[in-house]
Amino acid sequence: MLVRTWTWPLLALAALALALSPHPRATALEGEEARLVQLINEHRARHGIGPLAVDDALTAAAAWLSADMLAEGYFSHTDSLGRQPWQRAQDFGFPGSLVGETIYAAGGSSAEAVQPLATAEAVFESWRASPGHNAIMLDAAYTHIGVGRACGPGSDGYRCYWTADFGVREGTAAPSGWGDLDCDGAVTAADALLVRRHLAGLPSSPPSGCPAVGSATQASGAAVIWGDVDGNGRMDDADALCLLRHRVGLPCPGAP
Repeated sequence: MLVRTWTWPLLALAALALALSPHPRATALEGEEARLVQLINEHRARHGIGPLAVDDALTAAAAWLSADMLAEGYFSHTDSLGRQPWQRAQDFGFPGSLVGETIYAAGGSSAEAVQPLATAEAVFESWRASPGHNAIMLDAAYTHIGVGRACGPGSDGYRCYWTADFGVREGTAAPSGWGDLDCDGAVTAADALLVRRHLAGLPSSPPSGCPAVGSATQASGAAVIWGDVDGNGRMDDADALCLLRHRVGLPCPGAP
């Protein structure tokens, strides 16, 4: 079996044209896919974290990647069209500010041999045992999930691929898409610290290639102040609080 994990913030980057990929209709999850969502939400509940709602766009993106991996014979977060998870989610209509992805593959000589390795329980336990995958499943920032599975014969036997896409929809628990102030691929307490250091007049320079905290830049198609995560036109302590609340799945106070 193979497992991988990936996470990335959705910034103000143009989505690839929707025509680049087919758009299967996302319906209510059932069977093993629904069971995996149930297991993940039960896992989150045991850790005091709110449940994830099933999202049609994320479900379609996850189902597409699983089917593509099966059809093209690869195992990667980069699909056969060259897209990363955040691009794929956008192409399927997901408007969120953060996307994480976990994938799983099981193979064998026949469907009967693979079946025990490709159940929702087997996938969940594999992800739970992996620190990176477990961190995504337990990330309080995520509010929505989509799961897709594809099984069938391949050139080297029978294979099953699973994909779970995690995201934050706009208007839910996430702050603005530019909350990742240090451009490290995640919104963390370190981003809140950058805001506080800037307000206190202390050095707050992020890594090279990332806008300076407090500077004017472009995000989500508009001119913004890098660090004004609640979008009220100024940087203050509320922005740092917004980032910290975001990490535990709480709404951003005063966000538009």
